[in-house]
Amino acid sequence: MTKLAKILLDTDIGSDIDDALALLLLLHLKEVSLLGVTTVYGNVELRARIAQRILKSAGVDVPVVAGIGAPMMPRLPLWHTGMEGVGLLSESEMRVPIRDLGIRTDAPAFLVEQVLAVPGELTILAIGALTNLARALEMEPRFAKAVRRVVFMGAGVTFENPVPEELRPGAQYSACPSHNVSCDVEAARRVFVTGIPITVLTNDVTTRVWWDGETVQQLLYASEPPETEAVGKLLKVWLGYRTRILGRPIDGTCPHDPQTAAEAVFPGRFVKYVQGWIPRAAGRQCLNHDT
Repeated sequence: MTKLAKILLDTDIGSDIDDALALLLLLHLKEVSLLGVTTVYGNVELRARIAQRILKSAGVDVPVVAGIGAPMMPRLPLWHTGMEGVGLLSESEMRVPIRDLGIRTDAPAFLVEQVLAVPGELTILAIGALTNLARALEMEPRFAKAVRRVVFMGAGVTFENPVPEELRPGAQYSACPSHNVSCDVEAARRVFVTGIPITVLTNDVTTRVWWDGETVQQLLYASEPPETEAVGKLLKVWLGYRTRILGRPIDGTCPHDPQTAAEAVFPGRFVKYVQGWIPRAAGRQCLNHDT
């Protein structure tokens, strides 16, 4: 019998389409037991509504918990498209009080509850800012050792040309953080220094994949199953948004988060890893990555 990957998804779903694609992938993988979805960064209640709508479309009863919207130490304006939920949520759905939808608003506490209930069993798939995790670690000292591991879509590596075929143990590479770190650097720092087992998919890896063509078209016009149709509606809005702000036709996307979700379920199947550490560089806004 296949052992199920027990996953808690922590996400800023609703802006870039890749979070919704990651959730859709998790729903369609028979190897996954999705035990909860928590939302982070910005309008977390709206993000929770979007996640719950996709889950209910799939006919699954998975808890959705809104989390912390404000970064611990804001240094950048909150980023949002202004199109979150458009095409998926009706105006009447938006007016329903979130408590009437059964959505909690204490994601860090929920994460602590779930992890401590089954120590060493749960993987947290973090595809947004690390604010909820940082608060959970602050709330409960046992949390770090009770998590099986965290799989995080974030950080970043900037290589000198040419890009090395293999990363050399002991070598240093400069790194500037991608959005999920830079939007809450303090939360990332607190998570990285705890010793919590963490696998980081950096954006130099995920940007090597571009998703377009027939499969994108199939999702855009899908009418079944319902959860696929729901994500297709969000994809249409996302591609329209990108086309508008870039001033040229955009017919594909970079699936950062689905790649990270795949690695959470099938570790090592799609990418190679190096063990490293990510200290904060003194006097700089970037991070250093040592392998």
